[in-house]
Amino acid sequence: MTSAGFINGKGDRERAGLRGEGMLAVVTDIGIMEPDETGEMVLTALHPGKTVEEAKANTGWDLKTAPQLKTTDLVTTKELKILRKELDPTGIYLKGAG
Repeated sequence: MTSAGFINGKGDRERAGLRGEGMLAVVTDIGIMEPDETGEMVLTALHPGKTVEEAKANTGWDLKTAPQLKTTDLVTTKELKILRKELDPTGIYLKGAG
């Protein structure tokens, strides 16, 4: 967990005195999760070659999936170059991605 997120549901951030409306999405090496109307994270997209079963096996709760599950686009060579050479040239975030 990298932030308080929605704590126990939408509205809890404001009640706790936290700024912002909470996260828009969580991107993992398996897919993308987005909060539903209650603030619960729901699997909305999978990366190519990944499965719902794999996402559920790597999540610490009963992960819900969106009715229209998307597949993300493959990363292009140009995007990889920008990530590796310009945004993270020392490999702090993309460990082993050199």
